[in-house]
Amino acid sequence: MRIIHTSDWHLGARLHEQERIAEHRQFLAELVAIVEREGAEALLVAGDVFDTRQPSASAQALYFDFLAEMAKRTVCRKIIVTAGNHDSASQLAAARPVLSRLGIEVVVNASAEVAGEVIVVPRADGRPGLAVAAVPFMSESELANLARQHGQTVEGELRERAAAGFGAHYAAVIAAARAAGAGAPVVAMGHCTVAGAQVSDERSERGRAIGGVDAQAVSAFAGADYVALGHLHIAQCVGEQETRRYSGSPLAMSFAEATQAKQVLVVELGERAGEPVTVRPVALTAPIPLWTLSGTAEAVQTALTALVAEHGAEVGYVAARVTEGEGELLAFWPALDGLVEGSALKLLLKEDARPQVRLRSALMDGVVGRTLREMTPLEVAKMRLAEETTLSEAERDRYCKMVEAVIAEELAQ
Repeated sequence: MRIIHTSDWHLGARLHEQERIAEHRQFLAELVAIVEREGAEALLVAGDVFDTRQPSASAQALYFDFLAEMAKRTVCRKIIVTAGNHDSASQLAAARPVLSRLGIEVVVNASAEVAGEVIVVPRADGRPGLAVAAVPFMSESELANLARQHGQTVEGELRERAAAGFGAHYAAVIAAARAAGAGAPVVAMGHCTVAGAQVSDERSERGRAIGGVDAQAVSAFAGADYVALGHLHIAQCVGEQETRRYSGSPLAMSFAEATQAKQVLVVELGERAGEPVTVRPVALTAPIPLWTLSGTAEAVQTALTALVAEHGAEVGYVAARVTEGEGELLAFWPALDGLVEGSALKLLLKEDARPQVRLRSALMDGVVGRTLREMTPLEVAKMRLAEETTLSEAERDRYCKMVEAVIAEELAQ
């Protein structure tokens, strides 16, 4: 059986307040064409259909228009959608009774009664061709409850109980899927972070930890012929296993993802469980290019001038990051705006990322909005040390310890 694995659409997402409905529309049209061209019999969407729990009307229209187009143009017998951490379970589930009649199965909650997370995809002759353990995103409270409901007696911190609940739940759902499939291959779906996987950045992959556990063991999916993962935006296999995969997001969700190859995965499974599985990435068309320009203020200005000269007639998004140099940038940012004026390029991000600025920001975290009288002597000393850009991290730490010692000595007198 041939299936297609995708995830993390984040319909309705903006890139630094830039609307992206047209880009998502292009992706979904391309996905329909891929499913049609490949003759895929099932489509798996592993979470984060929407970017927020209250998606806009235009984002919802994209989703339902896509489903209608799939039903009209493809031979796909099942579309299986699981909820991600960005999705609203109730919002996704609202249309489930109607969608189920069209072969579109939506799973939004995990339960110890695992039958609701097992979906069988039939072959053309009606025999089971594939059994799917369609597990949605699980919150920490769900994982703690699942650990108890699955008979786990783990004591201690929440992270330990969450890890036990995660492993026990997958074992139960995969076992139920194997029984329901009557020997057919089993695919496990998941929206989580797996140990050893590569992440892009905090902005685009918010809420990576699940149940207080930063990463789950890939061994939790034992017994599945293929694992269709979502949550992380970089397309990759995990645990050096080609059949344990993140499909990645179809659009770059931040400038940190600008150079990533975006794709969906075509998965070929045998007639029986245990037979070889092949995975083939299909590259997606990059809708709108993203460029990051970094260096000194002068270097960024020169690079932007060249970019406008070469690509100014094309729609593109630009991030300008000053990472080196001294001096104020108050007059610099308006000058950059002037460079892109009249072109098709949009300057979406202007960031002062120089080390001394980052350090000052980190040291002042929790200090902003307080008066000098409200700050401790050590906080004042750290702010002053942040101004000394020639100091190394070790030197700055050493001076901080000296200040602490002086303060302690004064307080002891």
